[in-house]
Amino acid sequence: MLCTLLSGAFRGGAGQLRITSFPCCAPESSSVRCWTRSIGGKGGRRTLAEHAAAELHQLILSGELPSGTPLRLVELASRLEMSQMPVREGLRRLEALGLVEIIPHRGAWVRDLSLSDLRDTHETRLALESLAVRAAAARFTEEDLTKAAAALAEHLRLSRAEDSAGARQAHADFHFAIYRASGSQWLPRAIEPVSRTTPMLHPSVTLMSLPRRRR
Repeated sequence: MLCTLLSGAFRGGAGQLRITSFPCCAPESSSVRCWTRSIGGKGGRRTLAEHAAAELHQLILSGELPSGTPLRLVELASRLEMSQMPVREGLRRLEALGLVEIIPHRGAWVRDLSLSDLRDTHETRLALESLAVRAAAARFTEEDLTKAAAALAEHLRLSRAEDSAGARQAHADFHFAIYRASGSQWLPRAIEPVSRTTPMLHPSVTLMSLPRRRR
C-alpha cells in the first residue's frame, strides 16, 4: 500500500519526505509480509505463543496451510515442536486478525478470504497509510531517514541472498519506519493488524481484476 503512495529520492530537502517509488515495493517482494516479530518494531525474546503465532502466520502466507485447511492442535504442536497450549493461544491471535476461524467444539481452520475482503482491506490500508505518510512528510528527520534507509538496505541485501522471510520482515520494517515518523502512536497500531491480513489474498489478485463500483 505504501508502494502506491510513495513514487526517485528518499527526501526532497531538510525536514521533508519526497514521494517516491522504492525497489522494495516491487510486486514480487511486497506480496507477503511475515510476522517474525511485531511489524516495524524491535526484535527481542518472544513467548511460545508469539512464536507459534509467527510460525503459523508464515505457514498460512506461504500457502503451506491454504484456505480451508483444518488446524488440529495435536498436529500443529508436533509440527512446531511445542505443547498445545501456546499453539492454541497462537491460533487465537490469528483469529483476531481474521486469518483463522475457530468454532467451539468443532475446531479451527484457515479462513477463506474473498475478493470483497481484498477490497475492504485495501481501502482500509490506503486510508490509514495515506494519513501516516502525509504526517511523516511534514516531520521527516535525519534519524527517520537513517532508520528507513537501513531497513531498505537490509531488505535488498536479504533479497539478493534469497532469504525471503528475512527480506519480507525488513520490507515491513521499512514501511513502518515511515509510519512511525508520522509521530502518531495510534496510526502504526491501526495499520499493523490489517497489514498482516492483506497477504492472505493471492498476490495475483489485484484491484484491477475486481469489478468497478458504480458511482
